[in-house]
Amino acid sequence: MSSYDYDNYGLEFPPLGLISIWFGVILIGITAVATLFIDSSHLWNNPFLASLQLGLVAFIFGSLLYLLLKAGENMKVAAVPLVINVGTLLIIRFVPFGNLWQELRFQGNLLRYEEVVELVESSALQPDADGYIALPFRYRNLTADGATIRLNVNDGVTRIFFYTSRTSPQSFSGYFYSSDNNPPQTDQFNGRWRYVVQKRPYWFYCSSY
Repeated sequence: MSSYDYDNYGLEFPPLGLISIWFGVILIGITAVATLFIDSSHLWNNPFLASLQLGLVAFIFGSLLYLLLKAGENMKVAAVPLVINVGTLLIIRFVPFGNLWQELRFQGNLLRYEEVVELVESSALQPDADGYIALPFRYRNLTADGATIRLNVNDGVTRIFFYTSRTSPQSFSGYFYSSDNNPPQTDQFNGRWRYVVQKRPYWFYCSSY
């Protein structure tokens, strides 16, 4: 592309498109960070995020109006803001930011999870009467409360649950280790399993509610 063509393209690029790009980048960034702290199923119940999404809807309607007004001049250029804003909506709604963060967190801590499993299986860490094990200080960021995991040993199979969130005895999520590579069964760890996905051999991410 010549400098002349580039200058013309830059002059033609609609200001609404530039504003939409900046708004989209900010909204996508805030959404991605928010999934670190807010469960994805409750993400848009947050008043601040909901207001940003309403702003995006307003941008989409504004882009439609802009397209109707400018389509006769240059259809491709007039459609740019609409494409940007609809693209932003698709990204914040359908890109699984929570799952991406979860995968990064799990991969980054996998060696330490496995170290804890080895300590449990070697009896270096012992459970209390309810099956809870207090973690050594260096492993406490592996669980939501920074303190405990739960152990179940039955028929020679070791099962360990690392809580990543816990709001009640039956509403929790986290990583489940099973030495026989089977997912959690009904009522294990008091769970009502609604979501179970295998992350690695012997490891599952599970939610109960």
